[in-house]
Amino acid sequence: MPTEILVLHQVSKQFFGITALDGVSFKLRAGEIHGLLGENGAGKSTLMKILDGALLPDGGDIILKGKPVQFLSPEDARQQGIAMVYQELNLLPHLSVAENIFISSLPRTRTGLIDWKQLYLSAKQSLERLGLRVTEADVKVRLESLNVAQQQIVAIARALSTNCQVLILDEPTSALPQHDVDNLFRVMRTLKNQGVSVVFISHRLQEVLEITDRITVLRNGRTVGTLETHEADEDTLAEMIAGRSIKEKYPKVQTSATDTLLELQSVCVKNKLDNVSFTMKKGEILGIVGLLGAGKTEIARAIFGVYGGNPGLMTGNILLEGKEMRIRSPEEAIDLGVGLVPENRSTEGLLLNQSIGFNTSLPALKSLSRAGFVRQGEEGSMVERLIQRLHIKCFSPAQLARSLSGGNQQKVVLAKWLMNRARLVILDEPTRGIDVGAKVEVYNLINDLVQQGVGVLILSSEVPEIHGMADRILVLNRGRIIERFRRGEVDEQELQRLVM
Repeated sequence: MPTEILVLHQVSKQFFGITALDGVSFKLRAGEIHGLLGENGAGKSTLMKILDGALLPDGGDIILKGKPVQFLSPEDARQQGIAMVYQELNLLPHLSVAENIFISSLPRTRTGLIDWKQLYLSAKQSLERLGLRVTEADVKVRLESLNVAQQQIVAIARALSTNCQVLILDEPTSALPQHDVDNLFRVMRTLKNQGVSVVFISHRLQEVLEITDRITVLRNGRTVGTLETHEADEDTLAEMIAGRSIKEKYPKVQTSATDTLLELQSVCVKNKLDNVSFTMKKGEILGIVGLLGAGKTEIARAIFGVYGGNPGLMTGNILLEGKEMRIRSPEEAIDLGVGLVPENRSTEGLLLNQSIGFNTSLPALKSLSRAGFVRQGEEGSMVERLIQRLHIKCFSPAQLARSLSGGNQQKVVLAKWLMNRARLVILDEPTRGIDVGAKVEVYNLINDLVQQGVGVLILSSEVPEIHGMADRILVLNRGRIIERFRRGEVDEQELQRLVM
């Protein structure tokens, strides 16, 4: 039988009287890649933060290499061989690669100065351990010059710098294009062959089935079960995660698109977009698909007034219902009935230190006010209805946005524009980092919007999402639209080929 390096037995945790973990059990074998799945709010992050020492459990046992342990801090966990790489990388962009890897244990000379020669050599060896070919020059560059995938590898190297035996990766592929995912998987397999155990948290079921040896599913703070990966498939995992059969992953409804709502005419953004032109109608889902960095976010920002109509930065025309608009700020866009769910919800879509209610009603404060005072009764009832309609998991509208899971944060951002009754909603990577059940809920909300005559623009790197939900599809490559299709004119495989 395989040796179990780590065992969690009946682990529990509560926050403000709400149960986050209810007797969760989890076993990790030595030298395996173990997938951890569950809905947003299922307890995955809480469980892993307990393992990382960021949280203390209220009950249960943690057994590491046959001995009971308790981690009082992340540093304590690292000293005992457990390290976590969070989705939001905790790195220092102004320092070099080498300094980031060994920031907590910089080698010193006898006089107490940093031993730069030893630092660069050790950093080079750390990256070579991951199967990479690097030079001394590579470890001297500033971290900020690297892309997200490269920074992630640096974060893994840092985690391994303290004799790590258990590595936890929290949503490491959520912001990566496919070729970078492939590189990360090669690194994970290298670590597995070296005897390191890896816990891989993801919402991408195909990736979990590709890379893992076993899979554990959590739901509502409890362990649903553990499967050998070769015994699992997407449908089985989706049903375990959601607690119900998900027959239709992309529940597209047919609507009758009417008059033109939005038109872009030869829009250029310096070094980002090149003569982008398209139209979309009321009650239509228009999908723009492309790799990360193709220019999708720049299209969203252009329409939402982020570039402020600056002719030195952006040229071209944007028309709403046939009228040319010089949208000089997001505030003007909101007043015109435009809503944006941005790619980075935590920094651009929410005020994390404010309540769910405050975030939800913020864009609609003008319409909710009379003589300068907010009609709080009306505001409160509208927020409550949206929380129920979107199935936002929270104990009250007063709960801080930062305390929500990623999927529930995304729902709050969507709730803002439902509250404001936007006529055009732009969704930039709308389902990144949320589970299969929450994705279906988001798609059903999109269906509700277009049935009310709202135009929905989806910008995504997820080909199945665009293929499954869009009425028309535009393929974006390096800031240019290279193909246009109506629904049914292109199959998913061909669309993937064009995107790549």
